[in-house]
Amino acid sequence: MKRGKNYFSPFKGRLRSHYVFKKIFKTRFFLNTLYRFCFPKRLVFKPPARNTEDLIPVPFRPPSGDETYYGICPDTDSFPWYTTFIDFCKENNLRYKVFNIHRSDWLEEARPCDIVLWRPSNAQHSIKEALMKIKILNDMGKKTFPPLYDLMLYENKSMQYALLCENNLPVIPTFISHDYDESRLFIQSRDRWPLISKIKTGSASIGVRLLKNEKEALRFLKKAFSRGIRYFWHGDRQKGYVFFQDYMDNMGYDLRIITAGEALFGYYRYPRKHDFRASGSGLWTFTELPQDALKLAQKVKKTLGLTDCSVDFLRDKNGILHIIEVSLFTLISSPAQAIVNDHPGFYKQNNDGTFIFREGRLWPQQLMLKSFLERDVLRQSS
Repeated sequence: MKRGKNYFSPFKGRLRSHYVFKKIFKTRFFLNTLYRFCFPKRLVFKPPARNTEDLIPVPFRPPSGDETYYGICPDTDSFPWYTTFIDFCKENNLRYKVFNIHRSDWLEEARPCDIVLWRPSNAQHSIKEALMKIKILNDMGKKTFPPLYDLMLYENKSMQYALLCENNLPVIPTFISHDYDESRLFIQSRDRWPLISKIKTGSASIGVRLLKNEKEALRFLKKAFSRGIRYFWHGDRQKGYVFFQDYMDNMGYDLRIITAGEALFGYYRYPRKHDFRASGSGLWTFTELPQDALKLAQKVKKTLGLTDCSVDFLRDKNGILHIIEVSLFTLISSPAQAIVNDHPGFYKQNNDGTFIFREGRLWPQQLMLKSFLERDVLRQSS
């Protein structure tokens, strides 16, 4: 798979400057934190002007006389999801209100709503807040998007790995342990280097390290099981556990497939120069997607019982796909999340099992919401 210059992300120039300044401040944790606070990476991905002229609407027809009331909670991403939910409700004449779920009166605001739509951020404190509040809303008899089960897997790499292994899905070999002695023996008995270290909760390559040899890994282990390892914006330190993943020789890219109802989207991601991490690099290629990756992403969604998800893959030197991780929420910067020959669109499955590309610009979030409503709401109410 060749990466053409014309396919790169339009944010490449801004990202280069961002990483240069980040490297300058990297020597001190305080200065690095201050820089990332004053100039967060989300400012690099400034959203383009919204063009709704050629958007394909996502129709949803509730039963006659339906009085469902939707509560929409704003999220703070550079590319917010809640605005697409508002458009979905407006286009389909659904009753809704927008309220701030972070306020002290969130429960009173949510009480009149039948369904609450909320896209939490990937920060650990945000996920903890969402797990607590969505559990309470479910106990009150309210439906939530995301469902509680889906949210439990969100940025929870340990749980994802356990479920992927249990269902015999091709995940990259991983060692996860909360025991120091077992982890030390694992490192000392290992003859294959380097090794990838990750944190359980993190995106855009935050908390991802390359451990080149046994000495470096043992030093990392000692720190993880003593004072812990700090990572910006993710609350708790990495303390009392290790998450090691095999370093895999690959084709030089990773592949993200996004499922959204019956449609699929996706693109290739490339690492920056002298780096092995493609996530968060901002270097994307939009071109035709392989059939085996589309099929496997769909299988992951159905096997794990998720409403929808994005699946990140590596393809090894033998051409075999391996799952890196699964997530519910991803950065969706435009309604063109799959592009073939400069035409945006999406993939749908034929009766013979193959996937074909169809042209058109539409928001994956709206397809996800429609799928959730049809599967978890309308079916149960009928």
